[in-house]
Amino acid sequence: MNTLIYVNPQAGQGKPLKFLRNTLKDIGSEYQDVTIVLADSKLEGLEEFTTHSSHATKALCVGGDGTVHDIARICIEKNIPLGIIPSGSGDDIAHSIGIATPKTEKEYRNLVKRFLVENPTERSMTAGKITFESGSQHFVLGVMSCGFDAHCNAIANTLKIRGPVRYVLAMLIGLRRFVPVTMGIEVDGQSTQRSIMMMAIGNGPSYGSGMKVVPHANPFTSSLSAIIVNQC
Repeated sequence: MNTLIYVNPQAGQGKPLKFLRNTLKDIGSEYQDVTIVLADSKLEGLEEFTTHSSHATKALCVGGDGTVHDIARICIEKNIPLGIIPSGSGDDIAHSIGIATPKTEKEYRNLVKRFLVENPTERSMTAGKITFESGSQHFVLGVMSCGFDAHCNAIANTLKIRGPVRYVLAMLIGLRRFVPVTMGIEVDGQSTQRSIMMMAIGNGPSYGSGMKVVPHANPFTSSLSAIIVNQC
């Protein structure tokens, strides 16, 4: 069995990598069937992970929601089971399936070793899929959205602060600039066109470090959940 471990060195402001550095060294020397991807850049890391994924039978991702999302897309396409050790500022994807963010070096080390030794139980979860006009497709975990919340998320990505306050500040900034979106929507063959403030579709209830935008969403059901906020 070949195991592929991907670690985002920037996740959690570098704290998870600091906690796991010795553990990763031990794994590299003790396990011949484990490959560790620890790249200096996102592009290099994803390219290396994709290359090694051809020979992997399971994968483990240490990172935040963005990293998990990028790695999950590759694993979905390759049909590789994926484990998550959440270590970002939000970690909503992991929290939606019951995985808490570790706080100490011991907790990080134990999670990695449990994944390698105990052969964790696999569960299937529903992923979203976006098809673009070009025909290309994009798999999504968590919440995909457009409108006001996507506008605020773009602002949040420019802010240096982390945690829930980051998104609250982005919302306050976004309120001054946002213009409602006109959108065509088709559900089960029924088409409508409306002006909306936002639309969110997800297989998990929250984004932005715990904001439950689609509270009834469940990643272990066979369908996605959605919420639409019309223009007042």
